[in-house]
Amino acid sequence: MHLESGRYKAVEALVRLPDGKGGYFPAGQVISLAERNAMVEALGDYVLANACSFMREWGEELGVQRMGINLSVQQLLVGNSAEHLLQLISAANVEPGRITLEITESILIQSIDHAAETLEKLRKAGIHIALDDFGVGYSSLNYLSNLPVDIIKIDRSLTQQILTNEKQYALLRSIVDMSVINDLSVVAEGVESGAEQKMIASAGVQYIQGYYYARPMPGEELIVSLKGRQG
Repeated sequence: MHLESGRYKAVEALVRLPDGKGGYFPAGQVISLAERNAMVEALGDYVLANACSFMREWGEELGVQRMGINLSVQQLLVGNSAEHLLQLISAANVEPGRITLEITESILIQSIDHAAETLEKLRKAGIHIALDDFGVGYSSLNYLSNLPVDIIKIDRSLTQQILTNEKQYALLRSIVDMSVINDLSVVAEGVESGAEQKMIASAGVQYIQGYYYARPMPGEELIVSLKGRQG
């Protein structure tokens, strides 16, 4: 949700598997299964290709500017990763500017030199890069100005005490201020209540993501939902 306009401007592609009981196995189990069977890269390519196709077909009609897709360390650090990812996006015939590739802070810090080179190639092609789960591990406001990213996604661990802890709110404000200085967009993740939404919005965050607005849903449901909300 883009707070200033009150419209949904971006969506995120999530990976799930049907559990045979009308529900889905969570992402952690799906990724673990893929890792045990050496299928992480294949799974990542599948998700990216389908997400790009969805954006090509529905993005403009639904008023959605970008689709976020998570990258694994395997996808990011193989030798020709930038070229491979760009080829998949090009094959889907979607504008690169409609795609946001999300990486976790830990992946970026573990291999900053190699990752930065790959991410810069992707950014030059017009793709947006988001730093996901900011605040979980290595967070430092000092390095925000040097990261090859366009978007900071603040983890729920930094916002879940926003209503009861003044220090948490002050930290959130600091992250927003530093991001503005460095021309980065800020997304607060995991927002679950109206009270949290109002407090986080007052800190200057531009985008909010979480159960307060919507839970994960199949693409078909998303289409129906956004057609009803975006009109």
